[in-house]
Amino acid sequence: MTPDLIEKYGYPLEIHKVITSDYYVLEAHRIPYGRDQNNESDTNRPVVLLMHGLSSSSAEFVAVGPASALAYILAEAGYDVWLGNARGNYYSRENLYLDPDDRRNLDFWRFSWD
Repeated sequence: MTPDLIEKYGYPLEIHKVITSDYYVLEAHRIPYGRDQNNESDTNRPVVLLMHGLSSSSAEFVAVGPASALAYILAEAGYDVWLGNARGNYYSRENLYLDPDDRRNLDFWRFSWD
């Protein structure tokens, strides 16, 4: 959903996979610049990381469209926008060694955010 929405509205998109020290694979979405004529891809921009709340995903920062969504507003204001996804959500249900769908072994879900 997040990548589709970003591309639907004509924004540049990068998808990055981040592997944690305990082998979770987290997906981050990047909007490196806005879509208006004042935004150039080769400009150094301040970076902002948007991180969703519990039980959500990066989609909460793009779902309502360019006029109201924080990710697009920041990209148009000249920021390099990164959208994080916490382990276990729709975009980060992966581990190099554990299966989130294995009902006999729930080790994938034995983590905390502390």
